[in-house]
This record gives sequence, structure tokens and C-alpha cells, in this order.
Amino acid sequence: MQNEELLKGKKRKISEVLDKVDPVQIFKESLPPKTVQAIDLFNDISTAELGKLKHQGLDHHTSISRIISNLTTDASPTLNLEEIKLVKKLGGFSEKEATSVLKLRDEIKRIRLQGKDLTATVIELSDRMFKLIDTNNQYQPETFNLDSS
Repeated sequence: MQNEELLKGKKRKISEVLDKVDPVQIFKESLPPKTVQAIDLFNDISTAELGKLKHQGLDHHTSISRIISNLTTDASPTLNLEEIKLVKKLGGFSEKEATSVLKLRDEIKRIRLQGKDLTATVIELSDRMFKLIDTNNQYQPETFNLDSS
């Protein structure tokens, strides 16, 4: 009985610690600062585009699908049904969302196969997004010259 109480107490403490952990922050802390800047830039651009599409009346899922289709170059990637099921289960996604996640994954793979590192890959995706949303044609490539810190 006493061992069970100790075990419950330890599980509760572990759970309290895990509730305070931000996995995104832990992931970012493991990356070089330039990569974190690139990810933050991509996040800012894609969040702005998502907001714009939703403001235009598109629902969240359609907006995400449109963003991902604009980021990917292959219109019809071959997706494995088992992978779609796995992504649905692990992420709690619909089939359409899981397909979008896998399309983006495949696009990242294609970019990486060109010899680009993670930072350059994220910058390329940010660059594509920015070109698509730059309705005033004021795109400046140097926008993505991140600090080398």
C-alpha cells in the first residue's frame, strides 16, 4: 500500500513537470539561432496569410490546405494510406489535414535533397510564401538574410 502511494506521488510530480514543459521551446533551444530566426519568420508569414485567408471567409482547414498547396511544387505526390492513417491518429487530424502534412513533409524532403540544410529549407519555404502574398510586388530577397548570430 505504501509503495502504491509513493508511486502515485511520483507519477503526479512527473505529470506536473511535464505539464510545464513546452516541447516547441525545447526543440528551438536545440537549434542554431539562425534556424530559430528562420522558423520564427516562417511562422509569422504563414500566420499572417492564415489570418488573411480566414478574413476572406475561408475556414481554418481550407486555409491551411491552400497554404500548403502553395508551398509544395508537386501537385500529386504519392502518399501511402498507412502513413495518412498514422498521421491522423497521432495528430488528431482529418484525412485531408493528414494528407497536407505529408505533402509538406515530402516538399521539405525534396528541398533537403537539393543539399540545403534546415535553415535554408525553412527560408526557401518562407520565400515562397512571401512571394505568394506580396500583392504589392515589393518582394525583396534580402528580407530573408537572417542575422548570422
